[in-house]
Amino acid sequence: MKSFQKTIKTIFSLFIFSMILGSANVQSQVSLGADVVSRYIWRGLDFGQSMTYQPALSYSKGDLQIGAWGSYAFNDASANELDIWASYSIALSEETSLSLGVTDYFFPSAPGAYFDFNQDGSHIIEPFIGYSGAFSVTAYMNVLNDPDNSIYINASYPFELDDVSLEAFIGFVPGESALYGTTGATIQDIGLSASKSIVFTDSFSLPVGVSYIVNPSTETGFLVFGFSL
Repeated sequence: MKSFQKTIKTIFSLFIFSMILGSANVQSQVSLGADVVSRYIWRGLDFGQSMTYQPALSYSKGDLQIGAWGSYAFNDASANELDIWASYSIALSEETSLSLGVTDYFFPSAPGAYFDFNQDGSHIIEPFIGYSGAFSVTAYMNVLNDPDNSIYINASYPFELDDVSLEAFIGFVPGESALYGTTGATIQDIGLSASKSIVFTDSFSLPVGVSYIVNPSTETGFLVFGFSL
């Protein structure tokens, strides 16, 4: 186990180092903000069954992005989450790209301290690879603290209608996973998201969004509203 953890940390460190070197001579940017959502629905699963605020902080330099993201339910601390992530985009053409990255999910209510990456601890490590063009496809796989090494594949298609940005999406789990509650290959979530900015003044507008999400595996559905600050 210690050898496995050391390997994961080494790969992660080399990944970050190589991305930084590849973006050494380009302009950098820091972004911050927060979302407030009526429910935190992640891949068809409801975390906390509560209104949730989700702060975010990111740093980008060329094709490299590194960020931190949190989710905090208003009435259920056991659903709290703090993630750090990194991704690197590789242009395939003027309109298409390939992205490589990794996310560290940290759950404060789970056993284990923040710097404890032991098995059955409070971290899940998830590398991902994605394609983006007229449509997007991204594959994710858990490599730490998930006995099933769960895989999740998401495909989405963005379009516009009446000045509203829309995105149709579908998520697929190809095998048994305790994390997703599946016993075999299944569609995990399917839905449609809509977003637009409501203009109040020349200097202030509020981005709002609504998502309709169905989880065929659990036979549940959600209609989620949120806004961004």
